[in-house]
Formats: sequence, C-alpha cells, structure tokens
Amino acid sequence: MNTLLFSCVLCLANFCNPVKLPSTFTKCDKRKIDFDNCLSEAIKNAISQLDKPMEEYNLPSFEPFFVPIILSKAVKNGNFDNKLKNYRIFGHTKITYLKATMNFEEKTMTMAITNPEVRYELDYEAKGVMFLMPIDTAGPAVATARECCITYQG
Repeated sequence: MNTLLFSCVLCLANFCNPVKLPSTFTKCDKRKIDFDNCLSEAIKNAISQLDKPMEEYNLPSFEPFFVPIILSKAVKNGNFDNKLKNYRIFGHTKITYLKATMNFEEKTMTMAITNPEVRYELDYEAKGVMFLMPIDTAGPAVATARECCITYQG
C-alpha cells in the first residue's frame, strides 16, 4: 500500500513539476496517444530505482521500507491488548506487473500492481485473555504474501 501512495506522489510530482525529478525517471507527455503505457512503465521504472537511497533528493532506500510507528489496539469488550512496532516491508520495489490509467477530466488514476512476494517483519507484544486462556507473549513476527495483486483507484 505504501508503494501505491508513493507512486501516486511521484505521478503528481511529475504532472505538477514542483521539483526536478531524477534524470533516470521517465517523463510522459499527456498529449500522446500512448500516455497510459508510458505512465505504467514510468511508475514501474521509478519504483524499481527506489531499492537504494537517492541522497540528492533526501529519499531513503525503500528496500526495506521502514515504518517507524507503533500500532496499539485493545479489544473493546475483552481483556486483550496488542502492540505492533518496527515494521519492515520487503519486496515493494520488485514489481512484475503494473498498469496505470489516468483520466484527466475526472482527475483520477487507476493502478494495478503485482509483486511476486512482499514480506512484512515486525515486533509484537500481546497480552490478555483469549478463549479463557491467558496470553502474554512478545517477539518478532514475519508474514509473507506471494503474488500480491493490489488495485488502487483514486
């Protein structure tokens, strides 16, 4: 999801041109008939370049993508607390398929992205009671999603 948001920001930056994009990023002319194909390739190319830092633009590496927030959730009608922190997301820059379409009249963009594998690593803490069983645990967690297909419309 973070990749999608970042992709949208890159697209908007390209259209608005508030900053000069890296010379390695492809730029597309919206007046050309193959604009959507160009846009799809440009976004895919830009995301693939984010696997290493771009110091001149103050962008960190997106492999892994680090999310420095702590999510804490307590169940309303129970005695259960969990806390998730130190998210590290691997694989967002390894896109195998990306198709973007832009509607300039409605000012909307639709994107479909496929990643072969996205891996989430994080630290967790869970404490409480579940099914009458006491739970008090903490440690690292890993979740892997294969052949992730994400569609974004906005």
